[in-house]
Amino acid sequence: MTNQTPIQYDFEVGLLTLSILRVLIRRQFGHTMSLPSVSRVMSLLSITRSNVTIISEKLVNHQNKLKKNMTKKILILILNWNGWEDTISCCESLSKDDNTDFEVLIFDNGSTNDSVKKIKDYLNESNATESKENFSLYNQLVEVNIFNHKNRIFRLISFSENLGFARGCNASAEYAKAHSFDEIMLLNNDTIVESGAIKILHECLNSENVDLVIPQIRYFSKPNKIWNCGGEVSRLGKVKYYYANSSCELLKNEKFRIGFATGCCILTKTKTFTELNGFTEKFFFGEEDVELSFRLKKSNKIALCNTAAIIYHKVGASIKGSQEVILRKSFIHYLNRIINMRSQMPNVIWQIWRSALLAKAASRVIILHKLSFSRTINFVKSLRHSSSQLQGVSKEYFENVMRNGIPK
Repeated sequence: MTNQTPIQYDFEVGLLTLSILRVLIRRQFGHTMSLPSVSRVMSLLSITRSNVTIISEKLVNHQNKLKKNMTKKILILILNWNGWEDTISCCESLSKDDNTDFEVLIFDNGSTNDSVKKIKDYLNESNATESKENFSLYNQLVEVNIFNHKNRIFRLISFSENLGFARGCNASAEYAKAHSFDEIMLLNNDTIVESGAIKILHECLNSENVDLVIPQIRYFSKPNKIWNCGGEVSRLGKVKYYYANSSCELLKNEKFRIGFATGCCILTKTKTFTELNGFTEKFFFGEEDVELSFRLKKSNKIALCNTAAIIYHKVGASIKGSQEVILRKSFIHYLNRIINMRSQMPNVIWQIWRSALLAKAASRVIILHKLSFSRTINFVKSLRHSSSQLQGVSKEYFENVMRNGIPK
């Protein structure tokens, strides 16, 4: 009986019970009493073993479908670092979407302003129901505030330090895994999500046999212009964006495969993200999505853009600042790419490729940042030296560059 369904088992038990009752009645009243055979009873009830098997299989399949649908919970992961205004605007756009069953996790990445208070005030403004739980993360017991805000569950974790984008996303994904969320959406806090977009991506992920999906991403400041629809990363590390800076009128609702998905918005299975070991934590600021694209290819994962889903991105929110600040972040960008590509190609090819990239970087900083000859030479020399010595760009290195300038 080990391979039987519950209904088939009940059928067998019922059949055995009828047989026993028939024997007991005959013993009590004698063989002269006419009793219908068990087979006759079953015939009268129009029930046969095959009928029961068919009905049983249909019910079990239906129950499995219901169970499968019930477990497809989505957790949207939003990182916040001193950007409470953008985060609240993003959450407000999510609150207006009643097409899909999802929850939201806001992971505050060690903000140094009053972001946590502002976000709590926002989530409490409609007298939301609040509860709390504890979660162990990186050997710390963190408090998770849970709000029922406008009939949507929002969770808020305030971490004690800035983990960076990649590690913050990985930590949030660990929370999703521990709480049995089937899917996660990595979403920048400086985005606005169009109503219905999450449902479109969710249905696409579960019907197209793909591993991750992204939406059409438009500029927030220019709602009719496309920022990108994913793209490709060449073997030499050059990123090509699909439909970059195109008018949205040129793009029909379509689905197509991509080799690169920006970390701005990605929907994937929690299991898939775990199998990929999440984002690399070699880079504190940037490059994690480019590095991920190489691993997607190596592991034969399929990524898709569904342009029917639309979000709006406040492009450049993470690179604002003075010309000097932007120059330092450009230095980090080049250093990230050079170190990343060292593990993607043979060393001899990488040495030649790096020399070409350094020449390109020199010309760009002269044109864009009006650097003097001596500062340009230092920019290039520091890139060459650091990319030879470092295995990654740590939080400490990043903060030192941003605080003290490009190393000499």
